[in-house]
Order: sequence, then structure tokens, then C-alpha cells
Amino acid sequence: MESKTKNTHLFYHHTQSSSSSSFCLKPTPIFFFYPFCSATACMGCFSFSFFFFICCVFLPSLTFSASISTHSISPDFTASHFQFNDTRGAFLRSQNGTFKATIDAKPPSSKYYFSVVHRDTDIIILSANRDTPMSSSDKLSLTVSGLTVTNQAGQPLWSTPQFNSDISAMQLSETGNLVLVDAGNNTLWESFAHPTDTIVMGQRIPIGKSLQSAVTVNEDMSVGDYRLEATDRDVNSEPYDRGWRRQSHGPGPHVHAHARSFSYG
Repeated sequence: MESKTKNTHLFYHHTQSSSSSSFCLKPTPIFFFYPFCSATACMGCFSFSFFFFICCVFLPSLTFSASISTHSISPDFTASHFQFNDTRGAFLRSQNGTFKATIDAKPPSSKYYFSVVHRDTDIIILSANRDTPMSSSDKLSLTVSGLTVTNQAGQPLWSTPQFNSDISAMQLSETGNLVLVDAGNNTLWESFAHPTDTIVMGQRIPIGKSLQSAVTVNEDMSVGDYRLEATDRDVNSEPYDRGWRRQSHGPGPHVHAHARSFSYG
């Protein structure tokens, strides 16, 4: 047998003993010489097979995060925390990056919120779906009809109202106001008209609207026990829906509340 034999294969054959009618399986080495299969070629085949195996096992688990937009997004657009995992759910930032629109949860909470957040302090100034939190895979959709948050079954968790004209863009200003505008740049909806538990410099509480405390700051944004309400006569601070005594904080049809003083730019 030549010493240059490249490949050895074991074949099983049966033998019959003269003293017994039983069969036994024995491995028998059979040598083949493949002149066309060099050691380098075999190693190349092995490397490719190993690479293919790694891709099949691990590639489905890899995620490719979408990039964050600046100032404006046009329909049709969808976002989820999973899709923007590399930016912690942030998909839109204001022109200078002072504020960002995100879908995020604050550990250890697993409740995700569509929010506007001040970048430097990480303070939430808007939580749109505060009473209907999302999962990391639930989606926010921007269409010409409005904004909608849906779960994985397609059921709506939160949405903007119907409008008389189509939406052309969603914009995030340097003041933290998230705005939906039409083709004529007319404001159809703005987050400043729907405060959560925090307002920023220059933001007003519209008459009939209120600041409502959260159950837990940043973690559980659902409505808590207290609210600050603006009326056409004064501002009332009271435990939310408890029927306790109101506290008046002065007259005026509108109140400029400087609850947070942020630096812009």
C-alpha cells in the first residue's frame, strides 16, 4: 500500500465462521487515493463548511439596527425598540439633539413607552401611551392618517385623533415639541397640548388639561395619585380622582409652568 494514500474509509462487512452460523460486523479499512483532492483544497472545503454552519446557527439571531433621523420623519414609517436597539429605541432627534423621540423602558421595568426625552437628563417630558405600555416588539406607525401604537397582534394601544388633512411629516423641535404637520406646514397635532407629568420652559398647560403624576418616575408612567389642572380661573392641585380639597394657585386663563429648566442648543 502506498504511503501517499490521502483518504481512509471504514467499511463494514460480515464474515461467517466455520464453527458458527452467526454473522459479525467488522470494520475493514479500505484505502482510496484521490489525486484531485489536495490537503489545501480539503482544508478550504472544511473552512467553507464551518463558516456556512456558523452562519446558519447565529445569523438569524443577529439584529441590524436602523439609523436615527434628525428633526423630521415622513410617512410611511414604523419603529419599535427592537428595530432601534442600538440607539436605545431612539428614532428621531431634534436639530441639535437636545431632545429625542424614543420607544424605551427604564430598567428594571419591561414597560415600553413612546416618549419624548431630554437627552442630557434622560427626563421624559411626554409619554403618549402611558396607560397602555408596549413590549419591545410592539410598533409605532406614522401614516398620512396619524400616529398609531399597536401590539404584535395588530391591536391599537394608542393613537392620535382623525384629521381633516393628510400628514406630511412628524417633526421634533429643539423645545421638545413633537408636531404633526400637513403639506402646508400647518400643525395638526402637537405633544405640548397633551402634557404628561412634566412641562418645559415656554410650554403652557391648556385650559382643561392637566399634569398628572406617574406611578413611578420613568419606570411606570401610568397615571398616579396627583394632578395639576388649569382652568379659566386658576390652577388647581389635588390628589387625582380622590375628591380631596383643591388648592388654588392664582388666577389667569393660562399658566406658564417652568417645571424643568433645560438648556437648548
